[in-house]
Amino acid sequence: MRKSNNKQALAAYFQQKNQAKTSIKPTENKKKANTITFESLHISPLFEPPNDTQISDAQASDEKSSNEKREPLNFIPLAKSPLWQKQRECYQQQGIEVWQQNKVPHQITNSPSMVNAYAKLIIRYLLDGLHNSVIDEQQPIRLLELGAGSGRFAIQMLKQLDILFEEYGLTDLDFCYVISDLSEKSCQFIAEHPYLQSYLQTGRAQVLQYDVLASEGDALSNNDLASTLNCNNPLLVIANYLFSSLPQELVYFHYGEFYQGEIAVGINVVGVTQDKDEENKSEPLYYRWKKQPDFTQWLKSQPDQLTEVLKTYLTQCLSQCYSQELLIPTGALTCLTNLKQLAPQGLMFLCADFGQQDLIKQQYFTGPERKYNDYFSLPVNFDCIYHWLGVQALAEPQQQTIQCSVQHQTEGLILNLTILHSNKKIKEDKNSSQSYNYLLTKEACEQVLLAYNPDNFFQIKQSLHGATKVLTETQQLAYLRLSYYDPSVLALFIPELLAKGVPINDSREWCMCLTKVWHNYVPIGEQDNTNSNDFLFQLGLLAIDFNHWALAQSCFITGMHWYGESIALLHNLALVAHNTAQAELAKLSIQGALQISPEEQQTVSLAQEINEYQNYCQQVIWYQQPDEFFQQLSIVPIGNQHINEFYLQYRDPQIAALSRSYQLTSVEACEAAIKYWQQKGLKGEYGYFAVIDKTIGLIGCTTLKFDLGISNVINQYQTLKTAYLSFWIGTDYQGLGFAQPAITLCIDQAKIMADRGELDVLLTSVWHHNHRSIYLLKKMGFKTLNLVKGNGVECEIFYYLPLTMRDISVEQLRRSVDKVD
Repeated sequence: MRKSNNKQALAAYFQQKNQAKTSIKPTENKKKANTITFESLHISPLFEPPNDTQISDAQASDEKSSNEKREPLNFIPLAKSPLWQKQRECYQQQGIEVWQQNKVPHQITNSPSMVNAYAKLIIRYLLDGLHNSVIDEQQPIRLLELGAGSGRFAIQMLKQLDILFEEYGLTDLDFCYVISDLSEKSCQFIAEHPYLQSYLQTGRAQVLQYDVLASEGDALSNNDLASTLNCNNPLLVIANYLFSSLPQELVYFHYGEFYQGEIAVGINVVGVTQDKDEENKSEPLYYRWKKQPDFTQWLKSQPDQLTEVLKTYLTQCLSQCYSQELLIPTGALTCLTNLKQLAPQGLMFLCADFGQQDLIKQQYFTGPERKYNDYFSLPVNFDCIYHWLGVQALAEPQQQTIQCSVQHQTEGLILNLTILHSNKKIKEDKNSSQSYNYLLTKEACEQVLLAYNPDNFFQIKQSLHGATKVLTETQQLAYLRLSYYDPSVLALFIPELLAKGVPINDSREWCMCLTKVWHNYVPIGEQDNTNSNDFLFQLGLLAIDFNHWALAQSCFITGMHWYGESIALLHNLALVAHNTAQAELAKLSIQGALQISPEEQQTVSLAQEINEYQNYCQQVIWYQQPDEFFQQLSIVPIGNQHINEFYLQYRDPQIAALSRSYQLTSVEACEAAIKYWQQKGLKGEYGYFAVIDKTIGLIGCTTLKFDLGISNVINQYQTLKTAYLSFWIGTDYQGLGFAQPAITLCIDQAKIMADRGELDVLLTSVWHHNHRSIYLLKKMGFKTLNLVKGNGVECEIFYYLPLTMRDISVEQLRRSVDKVD
């Protein structure tokens, strides 16, 4: 049964490919369906020559009405068609809007997996080049990106190269990433991007307007680029989705005959203005084929520098192609020829584009689609490009060519690495014959191009769209790691994560993952039909759920930079600041939100909570509020905003046991305890501090329990004023070095009270088996009080820390200890 189905599939495929006029329809009468006899079979004829596009009488008519007249079709060679100029004008006029509005595909070539692959290839090439003495470390090294578009790829590459340069000890190299594009608007946008400024200021990056097809003497010609790239090292070049947007020629080989393809774009209507709603719709393309005695005449219309290459290539095609339409990438060949002239010392070329790399397989591809829009691109004939490379190697015996190319899917992305270098130095040193093997570069090719490359992951990513609801959080993390922390992959998971809630025990792993995703995200002001800053906002909300406050703050501030202030962004920024002890930022943000929408209930409630908490901080006598917190770690009086984080970090029952504190096993219990401590705080009996890290929020708590009557001492010279210190670090942050700075901050608050004459000494105690806390207290200057309570595992040792120069008797300290519950 399976074999029969395969036959039917094959039959259907070839029927569609050959555009058969008849089709075999299934029938319930199996015997009747199998009555084909040998006599009914026919000998297959040769394919017919290429046919011109059929034009209906209405389309071909010179006149349609008295008020509407159509111009006749103007057929010209594809490479010289005005559609290419129109495309260039669209890129130049719209600039960054092309990428912001996602008018052309660019996700795969801007993905972290692509950046990672290219970065590894570049680093390995540099290491090989330095080893071979092909690269002079005393001379500048230039990496040129052609058609940079939004600049997103370049910024990601600079970040990744920073990491790898440090890892491989290449930071001393005079390296500059030259970011180029045809559009002046795009270049200006890239040059002003905030993520690029540090690289521009240090000379690690430069932005340049450049036309890859400009002829000598043009305003954007090679002469201008040459001065920028002037160095005695090989040139590194990146060109993603560039060749497919450059002019190409269309030809047809038919059993030894040669046809030149010509094209006409739509049919213009004289005196009729195009409707605005029709601007983005495709226009039809019409084809006409001119049979030539041979291709000699056609070659005369091609650039002189390509004549010999095209001559040998077409000769090869005539012997291998039977009846086949073929695109000739003359624009790409011109670009490569120009680059070769710019890089006499050698060239490393990396590109990714769609097309076909096998001449024979191109017979299964048709040429340009029979339609056209402003952003026109054609599949690239990489077989012709490889032929160009071979000709370069033959033309210059001292030049060696290394080329690696892969296309795992028939219609997938082609990734190509090409290295052109001179053997002159090697021939001068016979002992260096093995140094030109580029072993590290070839190994990297095997890893990131041949074995598993960015296009493979793109296929995997496409399969995720319908599977996000069934994937576990662990599986989602695995996919994010596999994608090298691709923001577009996280964007698939965010709605489900926000809806289901975050996994508590994996929160640290998720925070690290979100940080890496953020590192790879380069905003360009994307716009769509829903919410233009949706990813930034959703990522900020997710970061809040994971208590990754620094990331949440970055998301909301970045969102306002690109899209302006909104009540949602300001409200959540105020929430972040409120939870990370940034009092002034919280106040300003919530005021801004209220100015936009003064009656928004959630915002009004948050404003009230922030105001009440800040008033509380000013009322308690045991806390001195600084002007603003600039340090990473701080302590503030505990408040309602800390309830959820308190519960999360207090969830390990050992914390309550070791700190001799309350058992709080629910959010409601934590809320009741915090409310109780706040009431005691206003009376001067308790000082309960939340320890806040600006990045991750609440990481623990410290407490000062004061001797009763501290605020109304009758004889301050006879009464010893004490406070009992306790502390704990949260479940997710123990053993990370937070305890000592947290205690230090609490002691600083106690010293402020001591300076005012309100406190003399700190007391504390630990279980005798809590060796880490004993070591920490002694390290911080606490002295052992000759007092022990309890027996066995409940044996408790007491310590004290003087805060003033006043004499302290052991008897007074013991009486203070007796007052501790």
